[in-house]
Amino acid sequence: MCSRDYKLPIEARQSDKTLEAVVLRAGLFSSRIYDLQGMRKEAADTMEHVFLCATRVALSTDASLDFIEVKMADVLTGATITLWRYVPDIRDSMYQRIGDTEYFNRLVIEIDPGKPAAASDATSDSSSPLSHPKGHSSGPSDLLWDKPLTMSEFLAKQIISRARREGAETIQAHADLSDPATLAVVIENWPSIEEEGPDHVAKVTDSVHKSAQEVLKGYRFRGFQEMTLRDAQGTALGSWTL
Repeated sequence: MCSRDYKLPIEARQSDKTLEAVVLRAGLFSSRIYDLQGMRKEAADTMEHVFLCATRVALSTDASLDFIEVKMADVLTGATITLWRYVPDIRDSMYQRIGDTEYFNRLVIEIDPGKPAAASDATSDSSSPLSHPKGHSSGPSDLLWDKPLTMSEFLAKQIISRARREGAETIQAHADLSDPATLAVVIENWPSIEEEGPDHVAKVTDSVHKSAQEVLKGYRFRGFQEMTLRDAQGTALGSWTL
């Protein structure tokens, strides 16, 4: 479908209940600012077209699908942009069971800046961060397939993503779900947040807590019993019962 409608070569697969698509491009960002505003228009258009095709497949197939994942990777730098959607959210939006703002807030996007290849090797195929070791013939996309997403992982990603939109713009964080009953959010840049003062600290922690409450209530998810915040060194920053 992507090839026919948009002349886009991609690779796709179903992994458990996730429909995954990988597309490779040369150049995703127009500057060294790695965010959505810094995306090249052509890259943004490509992401949209692949997602639309994946959506059409997910809504028309008899296969049991919970998630769509679209990953776009820069063959020059290894930078990636990954988008996730929960398939029932798409249906709920179509039938106006959730509003446009809530539908937007349920979108999860993660950006990894990657590591630029050495300038002196920029023209060599082996210099690409997505290249396999010499002697291995598998395609670059083999390096990009993610393991099937769980509902807990998706909601944890969405909580962090929503917190960024709702007051914790500077937060750099990831979730630790090693204890299935605990949503542990690890704030990687806590020292820089503390430097902004106690008001900013309160704003960030409140945003993450509020985001968790909104997301878990919206999905009626009961898998997490507790939420904790900690810094990259493991120091506890706060905890709440969910």
